[in-house]
Amino acid sequence: MCINSNREGDSILFTHEGGVDVGDVDAKALRLDIGVTAQFPSRDVWAETLLKHVPGEKKEILVDFLIRLYSVYVDLHFAYLEINPLICLDGVNGAPPTIHYLDMAAKLDQTAESICGPKWAIARDLSVYEGANAATSKGKGVSADRGPPMVRLMLRIYPQFHQDLIVRPTGLASPLRS
Repeated sequence: MCINSNREGDSILFTHEGGVDVGDVDAKALRLDIGVTAQFPSRDVWAETLLKHVPGEKKEILVDFLIRLYSVYVDLHFAYLEINPLICLDGVNGAPPTIHYLDMAAKLDQTAESICGPKWAIARDLSVYEGANAATSKGKGVSADRGPPMVRLMLRIYPQFHQDLIVRPTGLASPLRS
């Protein structure tokens, strides 16, 4: 799945075929365009437009995930966000399906720093997670290149991104690609 901003608005691309060898994403992916002045699409529009090839029992959780992710994308002024692979596993023992992802690449719109700089700063301030006396390995204060992964930022700022909704394997690095 991918969200990309352009002059006219945002485009959300989703394909039920994922992985490294997905091929021509633009040709395979379903697209939902949200214009700058357009009303926010209903849950039905999200499901009918992006999730045509997804089994019915997984649509509701995926719609919920995509809407929440897009809300974070807009609020934090991302310019690009891609998750590949995004996996929705069947529920076990009557539990709902679960969402897992292994890699995320994102770009922030730096011109929005005056609007949401304080929100971005939370991701770089270790004291939010480790107490007021957090320091780097050199004993200096927290610098601009330090901080927890963006997933923790999402969980802290946006409680609706609860850990029950997103399951991330432990011990995996999540480097951002440029």
